[in-house]
Amino acid sequence: MTRMRLGSTAAILFLAAAIVPAGCGEKRVEGPTILEKRDQPYVADVPVPKDFEIDLRKSTYENKPGSRYIKHIYIGKESRIAINNFYKELMPEEEWSFVDEKLQNGIYTLNFEKGKEACEVRIDNVPGGLFGPKTRIAVEVIERK
Repeated sequence: MTRMRLGSTAAILFLAAAIVPAGCGEKRVEGPTILEKRDQPYVADVPVPKDFEIDLRKSTYENKPGSRYIKHIYIGKESRIAINNFYKELMPEEEWSFVDEKLQNGIYTLNFEKGKEACEVRIDNVPGGLFGPKTRIAVEVIERK
């Protein structure tokens, strides 16, 4: 029985050694992975990452003929850098022009313009209670001066 066990063990180790290197092939370096966007955005021309929900208690939306004011707060779990990349990639698809970005004290701020409007996107972390910190996205659309 001991010989049979040794033979079986050796066969299993041989198979494992043959399989493991196959999964460790050459890795390709690509750009950042862009998060998926919500199928139903809260504002038609401002994308929101999938699985982010609006905080209605802290959000405002006013729409008047010829102007609008939007201040939305979205809460989710993705990393700040992934969200930063999401907005830099997807806002131009909605015809927003990138103006600038900064990182200060752990808060990313992106600025965009479209027509007579300006859009500021702020990305930071907030305490999340039992399940750790959450990520907050504050989107503000105002009329440019």
